Amino acid sequence: MLFCDFLRDATQDELQVIPGVSAQYWCGQQVVEHILMTLERSRVELALRIEQRRLKMKKRTLLQAVIKSHLFWFHNMPRGILTPRSLRPEEWTPMNGNALSERLLDAAKVVDNLLAVCRRVYGMEPCGEHWMYGPLRVEDWRAYTAIHIRHHLKQLKVAVNYARNPPPEPEQVTPFPRVVQRIKKQKI
Repeated sequence: MLFCDFLRDATQDELQVIPGVSAQYWCGQQVVEHILMTLERSRVELALRIEQRRLKMKKRTLLQAVIKSHLFWFHNMPRGILTPRSLRPEEWTPMNGNALSERLLDAAKVVDNLLAVCRRVYGMEPCGEHWMYGPLRVEDWRAYTAIHIRHHLKQLKVAVNYARNPPPEPEQVTPFPRVVQRIKKQKI
């Protein structure tokens, strides 16, 4: 998994640096925690569907159909959609890249095993409902997960690279150097 390969090299300190001054940016560990939260939500949804063994699901709305089409045709996440509050990591225990990659791989294996069970139970029928994309079949769920992780790989790389190579502090620059020079000459 390319994501985990990059993540393993990151130190705990590098994963805690927020790349920028805006609150909209996430540090590397927040990116990973967000993915872990989405995998947990997938696990809960799939486990519930397996337990209930019910196929009845809501129909996909037009908006869900459009967003799902964008996801699967272009193989990238739609821009401009904010992360729901329930999937925004706010508290976490700082960890290094090795520990986080192990957590991520373990969570992915759990979801993968549930999807294998869903294939036996539901076949080609939808195996669960995603809050944004509506009912998804097993292969749709796998593709969504892969696209979502790849989407956040870019964000993780930006955060870690920013921590490794922070921009230089801006120098104090006089706003109007010529005016200051004239004032100094007049005073002498």
